[in-house]
Amino acid sequence: MAAPVSRYRLAWDPLARRGEVAFLAGGATPVRIPVGNADEFNALALMLKEPGVAWDGRILLADSGNKRPLSGASQVDLLDLLEINQDAKKVIDVCEDEWPANKGDCSSFVKDVAASLGVSLSGQANDIVDQIAGPGWTKLTDGKAAKQAADEGKFVVGGLKGSEQQTPSAHGHVVVVVAGPLAKDQYPTAYWGTLGGVGERSKTINWAWKAVDRDNVQFGTITI
Repeated sequence: MAAPVSRYRLAWDPLARRGEVAFLAGGATPVRIPVGNADEFNALALMLKEPGVAWDGRILLADSGNKRPLSGASQVDLLDLLEINQDAKKVIDVCEDEWPANKGDCSSFVKDVAASLGVSLSGQANDIVDQIAGPGWTKLTDGKAAKQAADEGKFVVGGLKGSEQQTPSAHGHVVVVVAGPLAKDQYPTAYWGTLGGVGERSKTINWAWKAVDRDNVQFGTITI
């Protein structure tokens, strides 16, 4: 009989290109899964964020009907497991709901996610960058702080004005930061749309901006 997953921890080493997924399911001893593939790691991370995830000793199952067999699983002691924050899962669920209709427009995506969470944002990306630095919002120092706030279930937006890019543009860019892996110890996981293209789902933000711009992204958070 499958046991529900109650807590999990994700760890990924971008230099070594390997990671670990660990979770509690029906006992006090975590199940530890070594992962040597980034796609597999991201797939497992997404699955663990879904509601009603369960483990039957060989297969990880979720309400969506997805299932993934895992070989080589073993039970070991693992400290500091993180509880799955329900508010953090809610933000991810809303992002999943809003992304298909807004994958071609970053500002519309962020505004629609915000509205679904009871937060008011308006205008285009440049306007949103100003708003997340204004009243009611808390400015975050960097991507690590943005990840921490998202892991705690807060609504986190990252953005950079077009005028602040190395090659100035009339259009800025904004993303919704969510709970998940932190790439290169500084780039949190996010969802975003891309004007005139297709954005990304649950991908670290080093892919959302050019390398010359991504370290200048500003982050703001608000409690939902």
